[in-house]
This record gives sequence, C-alpha cells and structure tokens, in this order.
Amino acid sequence: LGTEPRGDAHAVGHRHVVAVAEGHRALDYMEDFIRREGLKVNWERVGRFHAAHNPRRYELEAQSLKSIPKELKTDAYAVPRAEQHSEIGSDAYYGGIVMPHHAAMHPAKYENALIALVRQAGGTIVPNCRVTGIVRESGGGFVVTTAQGVVKAREVIVATNGYTGEITPWQRRRVIPILITFTSIVGGLVALAFGLAGESLLWGPLAASLIW
Repeated sequence: LGTEPRGDAHAVGHRHVVAVAEGHRALDYMEDFIRREGLKVNWERVGRFHAAHNPRRYELEAQSLKSIPKELKTDAYAVPRAEQHSEIGSDAYYGGIVMPHHAAMHPAKYENALIALVRQAGGTIVPNCRVTGIVRESGGGFVVTTAQGVVKAREVIVATNGYTGEITPWQRRRVIPILITFTSIVGGLVALAFGLAGESLLWGPLAASLIW
C-alpha cells in the first residue's frame, strides 16, 4: 500500500484494501469455524513478526504503516532493532513489523479434520482424480470433467489454493505468491508427511475439488 503506480493509484489502492479486508474476514471465519466444529488443530492467535533484512527495509516497512488507508483497520506496529528481542531471539535482523492478528495451526491436523467432517456429512472423497474442466450450465448447476468421468453438481467448491491451475483463471489470479524459506518448507513437509496419527492424504494430485 502506498506504492501504487501513478495515474491509477486510487484504483489499485482500493483493490488492495478490498483484498486485505477479505483476508481478515477469512481469518476470522476460519477461527469461528474451527471453534464451532471443535477441531483439534492447535489453532492459536500467535501473531507474526515480519523481520527486516536491512535498515532501509525496516524504514520502508515502518513508513508503510503510516500509509495504510483509514478504511483498513490494522493493529500492526513497528519494532526497532533495539527492541526486537521482545519478538525474536536473533540479532540478524534490523527490526520488523508485528502483526498480532495473525494465527497458526497444524496443517495436517486441519486437513484430516476436514476429511472427517466430509465423511460424517455423507460426502465421498475421490483421490487421484484430477479435475480438467468446470462448466456452468445455463439452467443452473455445473458440469465437472475429471480424469475418471463427468459429474454434474449443483455447487462446486474450488479449494486448490497454491495449486490452482488454468481451469479456474479467476481464482489463479487471486493467489498471492509468497517466498518461503528452506526451513519452513522442510518443517512443513515433515508435518504434512506424517500428519495426524501418521496419516496424510496430501500426497495425491496437485489439485482436487469437493463436489456436492
């Protein structure tokens, strides 16, 4: 925010506000959903510390907080290098931004909890079944083409996240690329590989859809 190209700054800034606000609502919805369903996924509002790798980056990040539009409520705040030990036990950074609203959970436990909910509701899970096309019918509903045949559905949920492909271009444009450190990748893969009670269904196709 605050770095939009000239000539279209207002439009771009508005889209950023809408996108971030939607993200806040999604996070609140997920917390409510997890608590309402009683899911044991280690959900916790732990916050996030976004560290600056050099002094200039810290100054830019701290200044950006002052440029956030008033419509976008945020509780984020800057922490200078002299005080960063209150957030992280390292001297490798030059301060950073704290976002208290952020949360964490165990992704494999969440995946297995969702699978259990689907089965309890009478849903059918078909692994290794790649979706190759989704077409909306004029009279309502959808025709979903998969590697194992064609399915007609009243509603379709696209839950592919970072694996969103070309069959849903609108969803693909909304996915934000994030650079992840090697440590995070290894830690995440280990957690997903073992999952809850040593079981995980993530090692299937890159994209899957739940069809109701």
